[in-house]
Amino acid sequence: MASVKSQIIDLLERKLLSIHASSPSDMYATYGQNVLLEQIQERIQLNESIAFLLPGFPFKSPNPNKVSGRLPDGGDVYALEYLNEFCREVSFIYEHGCELLIWSDGRVFNDLIGVSNEDLITYENLIKQYSATMTHFKWDNMDAHIESRNGDDLVKQYGTSSFNFEQWLKMSPNNQKEFIHLRSFLENDLGQTSLRKTLSRKKFKQAMSWTAEQMITRNNALTNLLKQHYPNHIRLSIHQHSNNGEKFTIQFFANHSIKSDTFSLRTPWHNVLVISTDGARNLLPLFKVKLQSEHVPLMYKNQIWCYVQLPQTSLVESVPMLKLSLLGDSTRFGIAIDLDKQIEVFQLDVTWMKMLLNTFGVVVIRRCKTSLDKESYSRFCEQYGPPVVWNFGSLLVLKPVLTPESGHQSRESMPLHFDLCYPPEYLLKTGLYEDYVPQYFMLYCVKAPVENGGGKTNFVNGRLLLESMDEKEIQHWKTTNISSSTPKSYFGGKSFTYPIVMSHPRTNENILRYLETSTTTYQPVENIHSINGDSKAMESFDEFNKEMKEKMRDPKWYLEHTWADDDLVLIENHLLLHGRTAISEDTDRELWRIQVY
Repeated sequence: MASVKSQIIDLLERKLLSIHASSPSDMYATYGQNVLLEQIQERIQLNESIAFLLPGFPFKSPNPNKVSGRLPDGGDVYALEYLNEFCREVSFIYEHGCELLIWSDGRVFNDLIGVSNEDLITYENLIKQYSATMTHFKWDNMDAHIESRNGDDLVKQYGTSSFNFEQWLKMSPNNQKEFIHLRSFLENDLGQTSLRKTLSRKKFKQAMSWTAEQMITRNNALTNLLKQHYPNHIRLSIHQHSNNGEKFTIQFFANHSIKSDTFSLRTPWHNVLVISTDGARNLLPLFKVKLQSEHVPLMYKNQIWCYVQLPQTSLVESVPMLKLSLLGDSTRFGIAIDLDKQIEVFQLDVTWMKMLLNTFGVVVIRRCKTSLDKESYSRFCEQYGPPVVWNFGSLLVLKPVLTPESGHQSRESMPLHFDLCYPPEYLLKTGLYEDYVPQYFMLYCVKAPVENGGGKTNFVNGRLLLESMDEKEIQHWKTTNISSSTPKSYFGGKSFTYPIVMSHPRTNENILRYLETSTTTYQPVENIHSINGDSKAMESFDEFNKEMKEKMRDPKWYLEHTWADDDLVLIENHLLLHGRTAISEDTDRELWRIQVY
């Protein structure tokens, strides 16, 4: 088995570093890799976490041809998710973990390119809020080191006294290339701003030359600041460097963010996120997004969050009527598709829909053109896989009755669970989780409760909950088995045992399989735990169950869906837990459920 440091290096090279072995200017193979090995080995010998440092995530580009607004969006958040997931993978390899310090460098040069302090602060605050579940980040910026928070004072305090831009420019051809590249980049980035409109072409170019000079001078001071305050961090960069060991260039979303013709890296603050039909994430300048023929915007609170590529089917013709939006407050959980009463649900491409389910966990289809009957609803669901056939058939009617025999027929709240966690004998098949638990299930609303009548379906995104946890705790949960049983059900009670954390049978990612305890009349759930077979290992199990009730309802990964007539909801059963809020006595609710493998 490869050593820990070799595994970490392999992960870096596969997932994060931008290395161009064919380029004579790339020195990773000759110098950089050895430096990186030494840096990682030093942390391992000291039993300290592997610490990386990345300046970036400053603010959104002011160029309206590149980005869709001033606020952080899906590009920023999914780039952070990608970095956090890399750190998590390192932490599963190395017991002392991995951390990434993100040095938000917007304050260093925002005044040079006309971005206000207000926009910068809003961007920083929101991006920290959106990444709250990502536990491997630490944040820093110039505010903590320069009292005036001014880029000129950064140079005065940390600049090299002997640094002279003209001399630096003459030192090497690479420096000249860096300056020319930066100047051209600024001409492009600021070419649509008010500054360009007020200056002649010649004066604008002169202004961009001056701005590039100032940015290089300030960057020299920033490098000194970072070396002084973070001498043991491995320095990463979003700019293309020689990878000689001083700095290592990274890329977002593996190879998707590189323009192969120029080796120019794409960053989320200069581009928008595009989710392709296969779920891959790419960064593109906004002007390359084909809104009327290939891409549809995904909205979040009146903001364009990202763009989703449409399948090459008849759905493309319906782009003007198709509206996508995120549900609730989470930026990575739950998506609604509004068909505007003009599109049939059968026009939705199944492979595309599965991609959305695997990305967002739950998809709510609203305002379809035609209401569904039981036959058409069954046909729709069976496009996604073979149905689970109970002794009553594949379609279960969920509505309160006067004399309930199970929680499904009652008005009580339903504890959080996953579908087919308590299978009857005839559905057990081999008895393996992956053989009897369906990947998807669908709920169709025939009659919605009245306003404030309860009966909401609630969801917990296990992916986000587990993302917020320490890797050691996740490993502990993998060896903690809980036996759950419920005596009241339409198939009879029996105890089933699951680890709190399992592996997704299709993707192998960690999934939460905790079943919430309940003392309701018609769906009581009792849990008995064991750790590696030792049923006495957790003394405060009752307290743990109480904590889980609260933890699972954290708004960062918890969502309640209020039903409307004809809502069609698709759920990824492995990724989510779900339940129901109580239904009031003065209202009715009828849903149809079908599960598919």
